[in-house]
Amino acid sequence: MTTMSSVSGDISTWQSGHGHMQVLSDTTNAATRTVFVRDEHTGPQRFVRIRVTR
Repeated sequence: MTTMSSVSGDISTWQSGHGHMQVLSDTTNAATRTVFVRDEHTGPQRFVRIRVTR
């Protein structure tokens, strides 16, 4: 399973990778994978999108 996190301030332009998102932890316990990410930007409103693929 692969995860990809992206952040946006307007839900139109998405950014990901170094300088935009920080993975705080990524653990797997049996069939459950838990990923904690942090948006490295600030603003009046921010959105996080996580895509999961097999």
